[in-house]
Amino acid sequence: MLEADFQMTYNLDLTEVFTGGLSLRRVKVLIDNLPSGSLLRKRMGGAAAWTDEVAATFAANHRLEGIIITSLGGKKGDVPKPVAPPEHGWFERAEAEAQRREDRARRWIAAHS
Repeated sequence: MLEADFQMTYNLDLTEVFTGGLSLRRVKVLIDNLPSGSLLRKRMGGAAAWTDEVAATFAANHRLEGIIITSLGGKKGDVPKPVAPPEHGWFERAEAEAQRREDRARRWIAAHS
């Protein structure tokens, strides 16, 4: 994922760290400055998981929903809450849940075979 981010964002091959073409200090600086919406930021979660364009699209959609619902006679309370970016740690929780389900399926198969 980080290698893909480096290639897409900086057009750099991360393996240059091993050949001396890229220092570890520079790698850290580049990681710290990856743009919002990069693969690493998406996986980490939080506000930086979305690009400015994605955040603006969701905000505009929420405004339009509110306008449509209230113009059709709905109350402000009928407007759904705005969509939020994924929380920090969402990926780890999703992986743990997938592992839990996989383990449960294995136990079921073992008990019923």
